[in-house]
Amino acid sequence: MNDLKARIAVFAGAAALLVLAGCQGARDRVEPVTVDEIAAHIKYLSSDQLEGRAVGTRGIELAARYHEDFFRTMGLEPAFGASYRQTFPLKGSRPDPQASLEINGPGVAIARGQGPARRGQRAG
Repeated sequence: MNDLKARIAVFAGAAALLVLAGCQGARDRVEPVTVDEIAAHIKYLSSDQLEGRAVGTRGIELAARYHEDFFRTMGLEPAFGASYRQTFPLKGSRPDPQASLEINGPGVAIARGQGPARRGQRAG
């Protein structure tokens, strides 16, 4: 009887490994994001052309289209019917003049008022 239990356990373990191995197939097609790609996105989204991306401006529309186009090229399906945009009423906004952002980690350093740069290089 112990021999039968051992065989069942080995079979179940092998089946579980095959199932788990099959789940990882899609990950092989995903390529890692590079620092240069992230920097290019940040550079465009923070450019003067987008006019600060304030609500109701041409800049926010350009940024929204940029994201939509990127989502399409990545093969993502729209999450809101036929649209990537989630609409909602905005009752008002009040930016915090003391707000700040700190990013720590290897690879990218962003200086206040400047574009992204690799650590050890000048931002520009």
